[in-house]
Amino acid sequence: MPFEYLKFVFPALCFLVISAGCAFFAQEQLEPTRKVKGDAVMGEKVGYHFDLEEKADQDHRYLLTKSPYCTEQIEELTVFRDRRKHIGGAAAVVAAPFIIAFPRVGGALIMTGLDKSREEKVLKTGIITTGKVIPCGAAEPAPGETVFIQSADMKIKQHLQTDAEGILDLSAIVQEGGGALYFNLYIDNGDSVFFITTIFIR
Repeated sequence: MPFEYLKFVFPALCFLVISAGCAFFAQEQLEPTRKVKGDAVMGEKVGYHFDLEEKADQDHRYLLTKSPYCTEQIEELTVFRDRRKHIGGAAAVVAAPFIIAFPRVGGALIMTGLDKSREEKVLKTGIITTGKVIPCGAAEPAPGETVFIQSADMKIKQHLQTDAEGILDLSAIVQEGGGALYFNLYIDNGDSVFFITTIFIR
């Protein structure tokens, strides 16, 4: 009777030893299978977007705000398949006939081997710059900014600076405008000029 029992147990033990040996001795070998795009991330800050909001309590006083913009980047992910796990999967399939006498245990071992053969590892392998710029922070007051104001008839061309709270007071310029219908406003940082908005006079 013991010998009858051993002829079933021995193949199962052999299979377990072989599988353990394969997993122990085979070094991890990652084989790239495909590349995919990951999450969008913020890159380097490249500038600001300026906006102007009229103060509700006083005419022709405006709050200048600025919002940072950054380059858009996307993570490059590479999907790898582990060759070492293929060995475990192949061993489970090959050894299946030897453990057919124990279907419950054998089936579990086979499924474990097959699952291992399908396992993949995803690693971040690079960063892709899309060429777009995206908001990368909250808007905040813009104190000390130089604003160039130009009337519709070009008669008024003047620079003003926002105060410590980012307030731009245009009341004197509007009165001086002599009935101008609108004013164009620009940020002047010395090297270049950026259009902000057009203010229509009511």
